[in-house]
Amino acid sequence: GDAAFQAPRRFFLQQRSGSQSTWAFLSKRLKSVADLGSFHSSDLLNVYSGDDMASYLVCFITNLDPNGSGTLAWPTWTTSSPNLLTFLDGQVTEQITQDTYRADAIAYMINDPTQGSPYDTGTANAFSVQFKRIASIQGDAAFQAPRRFFLQQRSGSQSTWAFLSKRLKSVPVLGSFHSSDLSNVYGGGDMASYLVRFVTNLDPNGSGTLAWPTWTTSSPNLLTFLDGQTTQQITQDTYRSDAITYMINMNLEYVR
Repeated sequence: GDAAFQAPRRFFLQQRSGSQSTWAFLSKRLKSVADLGSFHSSDLLNVYSGDDMASYLVCFITNLDPNGSGTLAWPTWTTSSPNLLTFLDGQVTEQITQDTYRADAIAYMINDPTQGSPYDTGTANAFSVQFKRIASIQGDAAFQAPRRFFLQQRSGSQSTWAFLSKRLKSVPVLGSFHSSDLSNVYGGGDMASYLVRFVTNLDPNGSGTLAWPTWTTSSPNLLTFLDGQTTQQITQDTYRSDAITYMINMNLEYVR
C-alpha cells in the first residue's frame, strides 16, 4: 500500500503543491470490512452514491475549488501544512487531519530510479515510473532484511559466511535476478569450490581462492561476485543500512 499508493501520492503532492492549489483526502470509512478494511476504491462509493464527497466533487468541477457547498472547509495541501480532508465512520464523519502518518516508512521509499533495483544501473531498467522503487522495497522486505537480521542473530554463536552476487547486472529490467547465482555454483562457476569445501570441512576457505572472512556484527564481510576483470572482492554488508534496519523493525513488529 505505501509502495504502490501512499509514497507516490505524497511525492506527487510535494512536487505539485507549490505551483498550483492542491487538495487531498483520506477515507477511513468501511474499516469494519473483514480482512480488507478501507479497501482500494471504497472511496468511490462516497462519491457516486450521492454521499458527502459528491458535493466537493461538483464544486471542484464547477469552480476548480471543492469548497462552497456549506460542507466542512477543505484547506489546500502544502508542504508546511499537509492538510487532509478525512472521512470517518461514526458521529463525526469529516475532519481535517495532517498527512504525516508513517512518515519514516514512506521517506525510505526513495522516488529516485538511480537508487532503485536493479541497483547501480542509473536510470536504466525503469520499466515504469515506480518499478525500481517497488522492486527495491519488495527485495529488502522479502530478502535483505530477513537475511541481515538472521546474520545479526546467529553470527555471535557460530561461524557464519555471507556472499553477494552482482553478476548479470546487464540483464534487461531484472539485473542480478533472484536465483541467478545458482549457475555460479552448479554450473561450474567459481562459487562451486567454496561450496565443496564448506560441505567437507564446514569452512569454505582453502588454497587457490580469495580468502572469505566470516560475517560478524563488527565486520559484516561479504564475498562479492562481480562481472569484469575483478571477479571477486570482499565488501561490507552495510548498504541501505537505515532503510533495511527500518524494514527489520517493521517485520519484527507486524509479521507473525
